[in-house]
Amino acid sequence: MTRVYAWNPRKPLLPGRFAQYSRFGPRLSNFGDLLGPIVVDLMKRRFGLSEGPESNTERTLFSIGSVLHEAADGDVVWGSGVNGKKRREQHAFTRLDVRAVRGPRTAAFLRKMGIDVPDVFGDPALLLPQLMPEMAEWAQQKKRRIAVVPNFNERTQFKNAPGFIDPLGDPFRIIRDIAASERVVGSSLHGLVLAEALGIPAVGFASGVELPFKYEDYFAGTGRGSNDVRMAADLPEALRLVETASADLSWTPDPLIAAFPQDIWARATHEES
Repeated sequence: MTRVYAWNPRKPLLPGRFAQYSRFGPRLSNFGDLLGPIVVDLMKRRFGLSEGPESNTERTLFSIGSVLHEAADGDVVWGSGVNGKKRREQHAFTRLDVRAVRGPRTAAFLRKMGIDVPDVFGDPALLLPQLMPEMAEWAQQKKRRIAVVPNFNERTQFKNAPGFIDPLGDPFRIIRDIAASERVVGSSLHGLVLAEALGIPAVGFASGVELPFKYEDYFAGTGRGSNDVRMAADLPEALRLVETASADLSWTPDPLIAAFPQDIWARATHEES
């Protein structure tokens, strides 16, 4: 069986910067971290794949999120990335089956560990408009001029901002809210990813809880360098910059789609479909 990894801890019992995640209570449900299983399921449907009798190897597929420190030997990677806050020794694996990663910074990190990584880059959430045609319809029905999508750790800080979208909750509701926005700013990486995938002008602003690593990795994975993308220092600057921001994204999805690990599933039969 193949498990698709999605980071979704329980909410901290106490608020604050040093709060620890709880072993009890409701799940956090940060939408960006829940997109991996959604994208993988849609890709499996696209290719007519299912678990079959030959799918008897226990392994985990890492697709979306800065979660590779959770991987173990033999796991499969298709689009996931390294968390810049995690040290090298926190990555316990020595071998991975890597088909694609989020960007070249993740690739460089893994290659230094002796892991073979192909030059196939991109966050799989970029594929959602192809996999969910209804997103194009949602994007035609604009309901807000500006959407503000913060990192989930900063949601209380920005909850009163005009156009605030809570990053916690049903990912389909959040996808729809982003699609219905004319412009997007935020410190949520996947708020920016979804906006760019839909051709919506987007500008990120610096997060107080995240390092630049994952943003730079994503931008580089879509063919952009530090001179091509400007992250705003704060929300007011992002709101100014987004007014003249471009919606162009020249990244092509074909290599990432071709790298999808179809071989770890069986072809669905008539009886299964």
